[in-house]
This record gives sequence, C-alpha cells and structure tokens, in this order.
Amino acid sequence: MEKNKRAAYLKLLGLDKNHSQGYVKVMLEILEHLISQEAQHPHQFRKALYRELLSSEVYLLTLGEPIQDGVSTLRKPADFLLWAEQKTPGEFRVPVFPSTDSVAGFINSHHLKAPEGKEFLWMSQNPQKALAPLLELSGFLGLNLYLAENESVSVSEEETKLLAQGIIPSSA
Repeated sequence: MEKNKRAAYLKLLGLDKNHSQGYVKVMLEILEHLISQEAQHPHQFRKALYRELLSSEVYLLTLGEPIQDGVSTLRKPADFLLWAEQKTPGEFRVPVFPSTDSVAGFINSHHLKAPEGKEFLWMSQNPQKALAPLLELSGFLGLNLYLAENESVSVSEEETKLLAQGIIPSSA
C-alpha cells in the first residue's frame, strides 16, 4: 500500500499519529508481522519489510552504566557498548529489534548476563541514524532483524548501506 494511502487508511480508522496511541501499536504490529512473514518465507515480503522498517523506530541492544534510582541521564553514544553477534573471528552481525519485548526476549532466550557494573540498555532509534554508524565498524557483516527465537531476518552489509541512505534495495 502506498504511504499516502496507508496514512489515509490509518486516519480513517482513527489510528493516525495525531489521534491515538494505537497508531504506534499498529505500526509496530505491521513491522513485527513482516519480520515474521519474511522469516517464514524468505524474500517474499522483503520489499514491504524494508519499507516498513524505514518508517518505524527500531531498538539496538547496548551495555552501559546502570541507571540510578530509575532516573535516566543523557549520555553520549560513545558511552555505550553495542551488542553484536560474532559469526566468525573478526566478523559480526548486529541484532536490531522492532520492540522492547523482542529485546527482552533476545536477552532471555540467549541467557545473556551483563558484566559487573554494566546493564543492558535499549532505546528507540530512527533506522537511518542507527544504521549509518554501523557501516564504519570493521568486520560488520550486516543486521539481524530479530523478532523472536527462530524468527529473524538477515540483512546483508550492502542492503544495510542502502537502508542507511533511506533507499529500499532493488534486490528486495
């Protein structure tokens, strides 16, 4: 569905960003649904998935200093350690999540424990702003769009480069 048609449809349903928090929920559910479909049927839903990814917020898993007394403080990106999955020595993929639930599910299913003095942190990110710095990392192989255990989609480094520029890869 074209972006304008989809926006008009959501507005008609009262789910547009000006009228309801349901708008965010619908956007989240669409992205999660497309990740699930692409994981089950590779390359059949990729174009729609990438289009939705670029219009959604995503989450990256980081390690940082614990938040004191439930109060978060403004931190610079250099203060965070990005979580990545090593595939071969010196090469890795970065998991990207559509929701806080999928981040928590990843931590639980992989039995991850933060090192002493650190804690897992995640925050919503604009995909283009989040992806561009990853391309500068030596050994970066691409992304892993993670929804749940056995429901993830690998995105190559080349596709990530295009997505970071706001371009949907022609291979989709």
